Amino acid sequence: MKQIDKAIPCWSIDSEYNSVQPTARINAFTSSSIVKVPANATIPEPKLTEYLLVAQPRNDKSKFLLQGGFTQDNPADLELAIRKLIAENDAVEDRTDRFGTFYEVKGMLTGVNGIDLGVVTIWLHESVDLNFRFITLIPD
Repeated sequence: MKQIDKAIPCWSIDSEYNSVQPTARINAFTSSSIVKVPANATIPEPKLTEYLLVAQPRNDKSKFLLQGGFTQDNPADLELAIRKLIAENDAVEDRTDRFGTFYEVKGMLTGVNGIDLGVVTIWLHESVDLNFRFITLIPD
């Protein structure tokens, strides 16, 4: 039997625009929430300049990102590529803990040299202030 992935729309009231906006879909088979990470989500610069683009003894991602032309000389390009990724792909709920709800956004990160890198980005929808914050990027 073929399983059909059915998304159920969810709605919320947008007080700023005094309108009802679609905010999430619930996957009927997995009960996981599917949302869009907002364009203004926080991407801490040190996460790029002091972690992702720096060689690490464990879980190094700098060599992987170098394949796309991302270096410590162009962290703004990496940020733009991450923002493009979240604009083009849905976020799927992973888990919730005392800090908030974690989401994964999978897709292709387009390098400055035109090479596409398959990645999973991890985001936290913080329970305290309800902001989305970039946590990390994992090669996929």
